[in-house]
Amino acid sequence: MFKPKLAPYPNPGASLGREIPCNKIRRRKVWVAIGPARDAFEQEIVPEIKMRLQKIDLGHADLFIKLYMVGKKPESANPILMLCCVNANAAKEAEATVRESAVLEKYEGFGLGITDLPLEHPGPVRHLFYQEFPPSPGPARPRPVRPLPTPPTPPPLPPPVLPPLDIPLSLRIVDFDSLETLGSSDGQACSTAVFALSSEPWMGRRIFTADGGLGPTRFATAGIILDVGGDFYQLTVGHLFEPEHDVSDAGFLPMSPGYCCFDGQSDDEESDSDEDAESRGSDGVNSKDTQSHNQIFPDATSEWTSGRTGDDMFRLLSPSSTSRHTSRNLEIHMRSYDISDRIPIGYCKRTLRRFPIDYAIIALRDASVEAMSTRLNLIPGQDNLYATGIGGASNESRNIIVVTSSGVIHGELLLGTVAYRSHDSFCFQELVQVNLEEAVFEGDCGSPVLDRVSGRFYGHVIMGAPEV
Repeated sequence: MFKPKLAPYPNPGASLGREIPCNKIRRRKVWVAIGPARDAFEQEIVPEIKMRLQKIDLGHADLFIKLYMVGKKPESANPILMLCCVNANAAKEAEATVRESAVLEKYEGFGLGITDLPLEHPGPVRHLFYQEFPPSPGPARPRPVRPLPTPPTPPPLPPPVLPPLDIPLSLRIVDFDSLETLGSSDGQACSTAVFALSSEPWMGRRIFTADGGLGPTRFATAGIILDVGGDFYQLTVGHLFEPEHDVSDAGFLPMSPGYCCFDGQSDDEESDSDEDAESRGSDGVNSKDTQSHNQIFPDATSEWTSGRTGDDMFRLLSPSSTSRHTSRNLEIHMRSYDISDRIPIGYCKRTLRRFPIDYAIIALRDASVEAMSTRLNLIPGQDNLYATGIGGASNESRNIIVVTSSGVIHGELLLGTVAYRSHDSFCFQELVQVNLEEAVFEGDCGSPVLDRVSGRFYGHVIMGAPEV
């Protein structure tokens, strides 16, 4: 049954964006929330709700907080704050917490609901690194290169983070804490070697980690080059270097697929409740109308350029509105990498703490930077377009490109943010959505997202639904 009916929302037309294809909610339409409703959500409502939901036990599930406009007709639509979590107990606890707080009662016409996944998701998203399990590729055989001047050797790292392979200390992946402290460690850190098939740090190159015969080879994509005080680093995702836990036995009560329940509206009829109650959990979430999986990117409005804290960071969340299996898609799907000639390019110090945003940086040798010369941060296939600066959230949609290891994907940066909390974190991140014209695949995490016209950098892929 529906919750108590909401009051009409004043002037809903000013808050209606594009319509979202969705068959979870019968006899109603769903729109992207913009305008006054979106402003109230982002500036006043969601900051307080995030604070109240930080300590809820999510199990192995993630939590999204999204705002939609929902209604039978545009003129009767209400802004509905949807708590999205596949853990039924966590979703219900989050709902009870928000209702007890009475946060939404201050805002006329705002409603609350719970669902398993955001309404445009036909299925869950996951990290987009790619794994290949042993047999091991064997010892690394670096390709011969002509002698170049040896770059200055940095101060030695402390013993807990010495590289496990014969990799020069000037080649290292570090976060900014270790840049400042030269690798201070709590003694529980370990190191992961990083390789590539090319010594040149071009945008979109495939990088990977390999643990000999002891574990899988994990692939990702490297992005833009950062100049930090005259030293050069290539950006990629941090989760490539974090252990991935098996969550097949999640240990929580899963919400019924397609479940969606929210506050009633002023124009509801008696029959609406029964019909919608029957539809919950039985709608076809694989409908062609809902083929809109999401890819997530950490935002570039970042610590390394602005000095802001992790609380100010946000990520980009990207729904792909199509499932176009192009030649690029087929190539990625069938690819098997020959990594026998892999080149060691650095290593990553791993610790048990999570960073505010999902990134790692690869310290580049001076020789590799010199070899690239004027091609540094050149966007492949874009008529001499370079990554030119850092972009952030916008009040209007923008055309973007995503540079993967096998080609460039075009898309659109959308308005608005989504609050996201990972199952293994008590902190929320802000997400921004992008529509992509082609599918992403495992191994595309780290692919940079840039403005199609100016080359401004918005972030990189971290999560998604492979092949969508």
